[in-house]
Amino acid sequence: YLLSKYLFKNEKIALLSSIIFLASGPMYTGAYMGMYEWLFSVAHIPLILYFTVRTVNERKMSFAALTGIFLALQYYGGGVSAFSYTMLVIGLYYAYKIIEPMFSEKKIKISAKEISLVLLLILTVSISAGLIAPKLLVNLDYTSKTILNNPLPAEEFPGVISSVSKFVRYVVYYKGVGDPNVYLGLVPFILLFFSIPAIRKNKFVLFSWAIALLFFSFAMAMPTYDFLHNFSMFNKARGIQRFLIMFVFFGSILASIGAMNIVKKFKNKKIAFWIILALIICSGFYFRDNQDITKEDLYDKLSENHVMDYLKDQEGLFRIHTFETVGIDYTTQHYTVPLGLEQLYGFYGNIWIPEYMNLYLSLAHNDLAKMTGLLNVKYMTAEINLSVDGFELIQQFERCDECWPPFVDGPYLYENKEFMPRVYSTEKKVLIVGEN
Repeated sequence: YLLSKYLFKNEKIALLSSIIFLASGPMYTGAYMGMYEWLFSVAHIPLILYFTVRTVNERKMSFAALTGIFLALQYYGGGVSAFSYTMLVIGLYYAYKIIEPMFSEKKIKISAKEISLVLLLILTVSISAGLIAPKLLVNLDYTSKTILNNPLPAEEFPGVISSVSKFVRYVVYYKGVGDPNVYLGLVPFILLFFSIPAIRKNKFVLFSWAIALLFFSFAMAMPTYDFLHNFSMFNKARGIQRFLIMFVFFGSILASIGAMNIVKKFKNKKIAFWIILALIICSGFYFRDNQDITKEDLYDKLSENHVMDYLKDQEGLFRIHTFETVGIDYTTQHYTVPLGLEQLYGFYGNIWIPEYMNLYLSLAHNDLAKMTGLLNVKYMTAEINLSVDGFELIQQFERCDECWPPFVDGPYLYENKEFMPRVYSTEKKVLIVGEN
C-alpha cells in the first residue's frame, strides 16, 4: 500500500495492489498452510522495495539503512530464495536508475547523482551483509558439507514451467493450497494486460513489466536464466517456479493499474471500482477447494496414529526407524517431533553428507538390525509384516485412515534385538588400524 501510494499518488491503486498481493498464491499459501518462514520473507518484499524507491528518489542514507535492515530481517525470516530474488531486483532497479538518464540524454555521462546511487547501494548491502553474517556464514559452511552444495542443471529443476497446465497452476490460478503455489490470481492476471497503455506514461510501470517478464522467463529456465545459473545462490534452487514471487509482486501493482484503466472507461466509476474489487476478493479468497477444511486439535489427531502414540510412552533414549523410508525421503517427522520421538532419517534440517551416506546406505540393508542398532534404533515400523533378522514383532496396531504418508502409522511394530545405547563403554577395547 505504501509503495503504490508513493509511486502513483492514488489510494485506489494502493488498495487494489495490496489486496491482490495479499490474496496471491505466495501470501495465501504461507498463511493458510502455516509456512511462516515463507510468509515472513515474502511479506517483507513490498516494504523493502518501498525503502529502495525512496532511497533512489530522495538520496537519503536513512532509507538506504532501513532497506539494509529489512533485508536482513527478510533473510532471518527463513525464506532465503525470497531474499535472493529481492536482492536481485534491488540491483536491477539501481542499474535501471543509473543507466536510464544516459538513454534519455543520448550520451554516456557519470554524474554526481549516479555516484551517490552507487554509494547508497553499497551502504544498503554493507548493512544487510553485516547483520546476516552470523547466520549466512554458518549456512554456507552447512551447505558445503551436504548434497545441497551440488548445482542442478536448470532443466532438472522441479517446477520448471514446461506445459500449459503448469503455466495455469503456477502463474494464473490454482484453487487448492500447497507448495508450489505462486500464482497471481485469475482476475488480476486478466487485469494485468490492461496496464500496458501506462508503460509510456510511467517509467515504474515499464520497469515493473520488464521485471515481471524477466522473472517469468527465469521460471521457464529460458536462456535468460543461463547467466544466473553461474551463481551459487541461484543454481542450487530446487523450486525454480519460486522466481514467480517477483512476477506476482510486480503483477499485483500492474493489475491494480489495469483495473483503474478499466474504471476510467465507465460513467459510474465508483460502482465499476467496487465491482472489480469484489471480483478480486472473490477470486482470491472465496472460490477455492479448501473452504471446507476445518482446524482441529493437533494432539487429538496425533493420538489417532496408534503406533506413534505407543512409542511416545516408552522409556529410555532411543531412535525409531520407518522401514519404508530409505535415506532422506518421505518423513514421519510431523508426527515424531511433536511427540518427542527421534527418527533415524530426518527430512527437516538433516545434513546429508554424500561420502558417508552413500557408503552407509550400501551396507545398511545387508544387516539392518546391526547397522541401525549401532545408531541407537530400538524400534522399527513397517506397513507390511516383515521377516528381518534381528527384529522381533511386538504388535500390529490399528490403522489410521487419515494419516499421511500411508506408512506413517505402521501398523507393524518391531523391536531391534541388536539395539545399542546412545552412549556406552566397554571393559575390553580393540583398536584396528590399517587400510584393509
